[in-house]
Amino acid sequence: MTKPPEPPKSPLPAPSSRRPPTLPYAGRVPPVAVHKAPELTSDSGKPAPPPPPEPPRSLTSKVRWRSWQEPSVRFWWLATVVLLAIFGWFAVMEAMAYQRESRLIATGVPIDAKIDHIADATRVSAKYQPDTPCTLVFDWNGQKTTIDDVVLNITNGTDYIHPGQIVPIRVNPNDPTEWTDLKQAQPMAHRLIAASVILPISLFTLLAALLLRFRILRIWKDGPAVPYSVDTVQRSALAPLSHTVRCIPAQVGQKRIVNVCLPGRLSKPVNGDIIWLIRPRGKSNAAIAAAAYE
Repeated sequence: MTKPPEPPKSPLPAPSSRRPPTLPYAGRVPPVAVHKAPELTSDSGKPAPPPPPEPPRSLTSKVRWRSWQEPSVRFWWLATVVLLAIFGWFAVMEAMAYQRESRLIATGVPIDAKIDHIADATRVSAKYQPDTPCTLVFDWNGQKTTIDDVVLNITNGTDYIHPGQIVPIRVNPNDPTEWTDLKQAQPMAHRLIAASVILPISLFTLLAALLLRFRILRIWKDGPAVPYSVDTVQRSALAPLSHTVRCIPAQVGQKRIVNVCLPGRLSKPVNGDIIWLIRPRGKSNAAIAAAAYE
């Protein structure tokens, strides 16, 4: 019995169960593991608001306007406004006094008044310093007129005053209680010497406001955003129309307590709410609330 003929051998190798070796990641991008950050929630389970944009952030007109409302900046520019208002009021009062004195010197009735007494002393030999208050008397339309607590500007070239001394004055013809012993009105420059001290102080307060505002704008533009949890909410005398929020870090390992200001147009947060703060690196006490600028 003969053997059946063997089938012809295929020139191709038999298929293998194993895949042929290939170059690692040839023709494709290696898989990358994506780790999603855990979602922040408040104590009541409410999800945290979305974080602000990544730095650098744009300085919009709203951001620039809000930077003036931060309590630290507001205090200094309000102080500047108050100081300038005081200086303006003082300047107006002195300008009115200058006009009144100039009018009295030009149109006042010249009269020789007499020092009646100085500190209850009526002796002519009693001498006092020129700035000692005294009492003047003079005749006006046949009647004796007395003016108490007068500090004279002109002492007839002497370095003292005494009872019985004659003092030339000019009196308003319509009001004898309005008078002056000056021969020419005191210049405005001399009148504003005391008030001029206010101007350097107001420049200092304005500079402080500008520097603090510049720092806040820089924090908003480049500072990192960090989630915080609301601890307490109260009103402040410095910002009565805003919410002063006391916050504690929402991230584990941080314990720094921060106080920030939220404008009154925003809803009042409750304890446990998550808010985003933007702060300079390593300076939590200079943080600002992101929601106030969005």
